[in-house]
Amino acid sequence: MNDHLRRLEEKVHRKGSPTTKRPYYLVAIALVGLVVAFSLASVFRDQISADVIDTAPPVPPAPSTNLSPVKPPNPTDNTNPDNLSFVSGWSMIAGSTIAGYDFAPFKDAGLYLYSYNDPTYPVSEWATYPTGQITPQAPLGYYVFNPTSETKKVTLKDKNTPASDTVYGRGWHLIYWPGVAVSYSELAGSVKLTYSDGTGMTLAEAVSSENHRASVKIYVAINENSLESSAVKELTTEDSTTTISKIPQKSYFWVYLRRSKNRVTRIEVAQ
Repeated sequence: MNDHLRRLEEKVHRKGSPTTKRPYYLVAIALVGLVVAFSLASVFRDQISADVIDTAPPVPPAPSTNLSPVKPPNPTDNTNPDNLSFVSGWSMIAGSTIAGYDFAPFKDAGLYLYSYNDPTYPVSEWATYPTGQITPQAPLGYYVFNPTSETKKVTLKDKNTPASDTVYGRGWHLIYWPGVAVSYSELAGSVKLTYSDGTGMTLAEAVSSENHRASVKIYVAINENSLESSAVKELTTEDSTTTISKIPQKSYFWVYLRRSKNRVTRIEVAQ
């Protein structure tokens, strides 16, 4: 009887008991887990890729005014804070020109100052002075709106306390280029980003960095007095109706910064 039971037990084990099959179950479960993990990774990768912006930069909202300014002439070189001039309608000005000044004279002249994604409020929207607080700084660029039909003169004399802590949010940033005409690669190599952990890299390096990928697109403002789509051109290697091969000297450009683990705390432009 005992021999019969022993032979039956050996027969069961040879065909595969639950104990002997357990490793196969574990292998099957592991394979299913790997498939799910790869699927989730693919979805996440697609979401990150979809974050690349391929549309034109934003434009300021219409100011709160009932006046209709006339079409302005060519831009004025506003680089001297003692003698600023703003034609009717839209203009642009460099933060390096007005940084550190009390710009209450803008309010006194009835002008509106616009800043997009301002470091004071690191969100992708427009901040407006005098209805909101803006602290101009280099190397950012700003829009100015003159709601009258006359050219307004502004003189900045009093110094203001500059912002100490800044954070550049994800999204578009308007930057002033003070140098001579250069290509995309030269411009991207001249813009340095510094992060909250103290590391830094150029915009050209950030394009392919895992830490912070920047958009491969840069848009140049070729008409400082217009908000039309034709007022900006993508900086590429050729000149066409929608692209430009070099950024002109002393001009403005939009760049898009993607989300990053460590936030950008400083942007520098070297000529």
